[in-house]
Amino acid sequence: MVINRRKWIDNALQPVKEDGDAKDKKNSNQVFRLEILPMIKDFFNEDGIALDVGCGNGRFSFQLAKYHSYVHALDVMKYFDSMFASHNVEFFKVPFEEYEPANSTTTYSTIFFFGSFYTFGNTGYINTVNKCLSLLDRGGHIIIVDNQKRLVSDDAKKVKKGHYQMKDFGKEINVVLNAIQWNGVHRVLVLERK
Repeated sequence: MVINRRKWIDNALQPVKEDGDAKDKKNSNQVFRLEILPMIKDFFNEDGIALDVGCGNGRFSFQLAKYHSYVHALDVMKYFDSMFASHNVEFFKVPFEEYEPANSTTTYSTIFFFGSFYTFGNTGYINTVNKCLSLLDRGGHIIIVDNQKRLVSDDAKKVKKGHYQMKDFGKEINVVLNAIQWNGVHRVLVLERK
């Protein structure tokens, strides 16, 4: 089944500069390396495989590759930029909903979303989490870096499109980190599979 997320995706595309970095400094490689990576790298498994969902041009896949044996990078719209190529990164131009690893026994120690998780609201966040769980090692981590305003209280009566609640993640995970980046832009959620 093909899910049409075109409207969401067109609004979510991250404009980049000539050097491949984000035009918006809040989403830059430097912010990732200095502010976000220190919060999440202890959850990485250097012998494991990471899945970068909504990888864009690959700038964060390249960073993840330094901490994992291999990275599978997915994006439905973008083409992987050769400046972020690495011997242990493979790009797939496919929607996450349709993605299946070539080897049916492949599982991931890390599934990473940087600014892309909210785009799965059309298909249901619980469906996205269930897809992650089907691909994730026991004890593995789903890492969501997103605008901190998109996670709303479970008590909220109405949730706007593109926003989600902790209850959307189901009961098969534990929240092991829920932090706001120092400048207040990104929320960093690390969810561990039980």
